[in-house]
Amino acid sequence: MLISIEYLLRNIPNDYSYKRKYLDENAEKIEVLFLGNSHIYYGIDPVFMRKKSFNAAHYSQTLEFDYRIFHKYQKKLKHLKYVVIGLDDYTFYSKMKTSTECWREKYYNIYYSINSSFLLKNNFELAGGKFQDNIKRIICHFLKNKKYIMCSQLGWLKNTQTSLPNNIRESTIKASERHKILTKDFLKENLNYLKIILGAANENNFTVILLSTPVTKDYFEYLENKNIEKNRIILNDIIKNNKTIYYNYTTDSAFDYDDFFDSDHLNEKGAKKFSLKVNQLLH
Repeated sequence: MLISIEYLLRNIPNDYSYKRKYLDENAEKIEVLFLGNSHIYYGIDPVFMRKKSFNAAHYSQTLEFDYRIFHKYQKKLKHLKYVVIGLDDYTFYSKMKTSTECWREKYYNIYYSINSSFLLKNNFELAGGKFQDNIKRIICHFLKNKKYIMCSQLGWLKNTQTSLPNNIRESTIKASERHKILTKDFLKENLNYLKIILGAANENNFTVILLSTPVTKDYFEYLENKNIEKNRIILNDIIKNNKTIYYNYTTDSAFDYDDFFDSDHLNEKGAKKFSLKVNQLLH
């Protein structure tokens, strides 16, 4: 019975299995590959790119899994021109398995066949979440035809809401606290993942773009930006010695509250505006 339930759960399409299938079938055509966490996931809609693009970002995706996805499809990405990687204040210092989002690691093991962990809970759908919730998912999908793929055909996650200033301030506190928890000292390990991608860029003639997405001024002011100067030194060294560029839109004045659905994520309107800016960069 448990094997049957596990089998059914794994056969409910989701964003992870969708993106893996898309990359399996279309990697050779991709010219621009977007990687990163939810800031890229919500912030970049490839439909506005003139080059053939795909958004392979996911919630709380760290540099480790940016690297692992890139590495899995590296040989197939024959027409690659750019790899765009989201960069936040805490990117160099966080690791998924030590964060509050560690439960997401199983999705890479199960749906991408990326064996990053041999822990039981990271290799079975049934090992995480409540049993009754898993049964409900099976019933909703197979009997009620509920869909669990939330992203667009090109991997972008849409949100149409616009958050009011009061809601922005509330979400700012929650997000900044969550990101402080994420901040651990995994600098050497994360830089190694990035350097491997940069090495591939130098060898295969594509460019790596590091990209910081817009956030509200509330989020930027509230967040403990203790890594800014340290990141500046690291980035200067990376740019000087590699084929890469860094663009920072964190405090871009072109974005206001109407462009966000919470303190640090763009809504549909903001994503279009930002995607058009990025499209210009690529040309």
